[in-house]
Amino acid sequence: MIIKQPIIDLNALNCDDCPAKPLRNGRYYSPSGNWDWYKWIKYCECLREKQTKEIIKNHGKIKLYILTESIPRERFVYDINSSYRSGQLRYNLCKELLGKSEDCKGILIDFLKKKGILIVDCALCPLYILTSRNYKKYGLSKKYTYKDRRIAATICLNRHTSRYLNINSNAQIITIFPCNCGFHKKKKPEIRIRIIKEFNFNYLDSLKDTIQQILGDC
Repeated sequence: MIIKQPIIDLNALNCDDCPAKPLRNGRYYSPSGNWDWYKWIKYCECLREKQTKEIIKNHGKIKLYILTESIPRERFVYDINSSYRSGQLRYNLCKELLGKSEDCKGILIDFLKKKGILIVDCALCPLYILTSRNYKKYGLSKKYTYKDRRIAATICLNRHTSRYLNINSNAQIITIFPCNCGFHKKKKPEIRIRIIKEFNFNYLDSLKDTIQQILGDC
């Protein structure tokens, strides 16, 4: 399988009418907190593309997708230089999948790669900022609603990030979203029908069992 590079062309994004578009103007990204949006997202997407290619090299295809809401402002699941604490995605995954009460970084990344699992974000902007009480800190003129978050997730998934899911359109999808977040499933029926299980961001009990049921002891 040949993967077109880059999978997402950051120079050709269409963010018209997206509530999250103002977040692209910020210079508060990366663990150091001083990168601009473009530099941070390009860095994150390079890491995701690398993981994609390695999974396809090892398995011939993506075997399962985990779909999450958006790329955080200061950390990324495939970045070993990022730190995750209790309650955050990579920490939660390490605890549920590997039984480790710590951010196990590269160990989790290798585990997912060996299983053929790719984590994809609906949106390229940190959508949680839209509903943050500190929205002014991030240059926003108003606090947005959870409806706006869902609209933004749907727009970006539809226009950009679904390209990852289309690499293997037969692979099933597990979603992990915060409460009242994620994309509008009625607007993406071709993705909705592939969803095998939905998890709340803070409650990943049985995720490991679900993965084993789908993939077996691979």
